[in-house]
Amino acid sequence: MVPSILAIDIGTSSCKAAVFSEDGQLLALGKGRYSLLFPEKGQVEQNPKEIFEGVGQAIQALNKGGSDLSQVQAISFSAQIFAQCLVDKAGEPLTNLISWMDGRARKEAQVFTQKFSATRVEELTGMDMVVTPAYGVTKLCWLQKHQPEPVRCAYRFIQIKDYVIYRLTGNWYRIPPV
Repeated sequence: MVPSILAIDIGTSSCKAAVFSEDGQLLALGKGRYSLLFPEKGQVEQNPKEIFEGVGQAIQALNKGGSDLSQVQAISFSAQIFAQCLVDKAGEPLTNLISWMDGRARKEAQVFTQKFSATRVEELTGMDMVVTPAYGVTKLCWLQKHQPEPVRCAYRFIQIKDYVIYRLTGNWYRIPPV
């Protein structure tokens, strides 16, 4: 039995899970799938619970392939960025995940960029990037205007990786993207 590392990549349409040896050799690969939802033109959502099930499918595929997951010493997560949802204190989703591909917050992004210079955005967020509808703050502004009840009841506005880690551990761990 060789100590190993489990890597989980929560992509836009599927989850890939891989087990690597400590020296980086790929030992096993598994995949789980989930769907994209298009509630209205320009809107792209996903069900966070379905994504969590896709993560489980990917891990189960490793088990079926004969991987000895009892030897896993560390777990690494990567995920689609700017895919967020609101959750309550129990970690239950109050909204679907709003995808990075979603364009519903175009007006909010325009207002934000009119109010704040690129330099100010970087000072406030630590991120040197153009504010777009994919940006979390623009989605949150859109939700406040169009779906105020879930915003009022929300405990956190999280990315999918945060949701999956919470579901796996029962704890909130927030590691900002690099």
